[in-house]
Amino acid sequence: MGTPVTEIAYITLKPDTDISGSSDAAKAWKEGLTVIAKQEGYRGSSYGRAIESPDLLMWFIDWDSIDSHIKFTNSPAYAPFKDSLSALMTAVHFHHVPFKPFPPTILTRAPVIEFATFLDTEPHFLSNVDKFMSGIGTPEKCYGGAWGDSVEMDVGKHSDGSVKGKATVLLIGWESKEAHMKFRETEVFEKNIGHLREGMGGVEMFHVPFTAA
Repeated sequence: MGTPVTEIAYITLKPDTDISGSSDAAKAWKEGLTVIAKQEGYRGSSYGRAIESPDLLMWFIDWDSIDSHIKFTNSPAYAPFKDSLSALMTAVHFHHVPFKPFPPTILTRAPVIEFATFLDTEPHFLSNVDKFMSGIGTPEKCYGGAWGDSVEMDVGKHSDGSVKGKATVLLIGWESKEAHMKFRETEVFEKNIGHLREGMGGVEMFHVPFTAA
C-alpha cells in the first residue's frame, strides 16, 4: 500500500451556486459526495468556501494512496461523476499532499482554517514550516495544524505561463479569521514568520470554514 494522501480540489463554482439547500446544484453536490464515498481507498472528506472568495470551494479528500484516487478516475463511475459536478463549476484543479499528521482532522476540529499554499518551494522549505509551527507554540484561540509537500512538481503557474514547482500546504485552525489576524500582530508571529518567507516563490492564503462530508 502506498502513502496516504489528501487530494485538494480547488473548485470555482458558477456565480450564485447553492450547494447547501434543495436546489438541483445541491442535489448534484450531495450525489457527488455519495459517489466518492463509495470508492475503494476513500478515507473521508471535508469541504468549505473561502471567506475571501465565496465562489471558491475547497474539497479535501483523504485516500489510502494516490493510486486509489487514480483508480477512481479510471473507473466507469468517474465520467458521470465528473459530468454531474461540471455543471456546477467553471474550473477545477487539484493536487495531492501527504499531510503530517494524517488525516488532517484539524479541518473539522477548528471553526476556521487558515489555508496557505506556498508555491515553487525549495527542498528545505518543509523544515522551515516545522520550525515556524514549533516556534509559535499554541497561540490563543489556535487549534493546531497540519502541513506537507505536494506530490506533484507542477503546482500553479507564473504570470508568464511557465509552470511552478512543488507546493507546500499549511493548515492552521483558529477560533475565527479575526483570531488569526490578531495573532499576526504579536511578537511571537514577528519572531517566527521569517521561516515562511525564505525558500519559496509565492503564497496563496484563504480562510475556510470546513464541513465534514
